[in-house]
Amino acid sequence: MTKIPTGIGKLDELLKGGLPQKSVILISGPTGSGKTVFAYQFLIKGVEEGDKCILVSSSESPAFLRSYIESFDLMHISTKMTIVDAYSASIGKSKGEEKFSLQDISDVSEFFEVIKKVIKENSARRVVVDSVNPILNQQGQNIRKIVDQFKRIARGMDCTFVMTSYGGAGEKSNAELEQMVDGIIKLDLEEKGGEFRRVMTVWKMRFVEFVPQKLEFRITRSGIEITS
Repeated sequence: MTKIPTGIGKLDELLKGGLPQKSVILISGPTGSGKTVFAYQFLIKGVEEGDKCILVSSSESPAFLRSYIESFDLMHISTKMTIVDAYSASIGKSKGEEKFSLQDISDVSEFFEVIKKVIKENSARRVVVDSVNPILNQQGQNIRKIVDQFKRIARGMDCTFVMTSYGGAGEKSNAELEQMVDGIIKLDLEEKGGEFRRVMTVWKMRFVEFVPQKLEFRITRSGIEITS
C-alpha cells in the first residue's frame, strides 16, 4: 500500500513510510498536546512533495491560523494550501471571506459538498480537519455516518484525511469515532520526575504492521521533533 509521509521522521519509520494513502486518521489529545502542529506538519510535508493540500478550519479563524503558521516559520505553506472556513459558521457569523466557506456548520450535506468541491478543484491529496469536534458535536449528528462519508471521499477521490480531536483516545465520548477511523495517533502530556514530557502513541493503524510504543517529542519552531 502507498504511504503518505507525515514529515515526522521517526513516526514515518515506525509506520514504514507514513500514513496509508486514502485513509482517515484521528489525531487525539488534550489541549496543548500538539495536535494542530502535527496537522500542519503533515501539510508542510505535502507542500514539499508537491501535493495540493486543504485545511478545513473549524476551531479558529483563517486569519488566526495564518498568523499561527507564521509564528512557526511556516508562512511559506499558507500560500500553497486552500483553507475552508468552517469557523465563521460555527460561531454564528455570516459566510466568511475565504473562497470556500460554510454557511451552516450543522448542515452536514453542505459540509461534504464543499469538501468534495474543493478537493476536486484542487486535485488535493491531503486534507486536514482541525478540529472535527464542532462538526460531530452538532445535536442529532450520526458520528458513524459522518466518518463513513469521510472514508468514502478518501477512497473515491484519492486523498488522505488527518482530523484532530480534543480529548484522550479511549474516552467514552470518542469511542464511536475511534471505532470508525482507520488510524489513531494519541498525543499527550505526562509527568515524569516533576516535569512534563510530550508523548505520542500510535494506537491504531489499519493496513500497517507496527509495534506500539511511546515516542517522546518536543515542539520547535520547525514543528514536532521526536526525541526518543
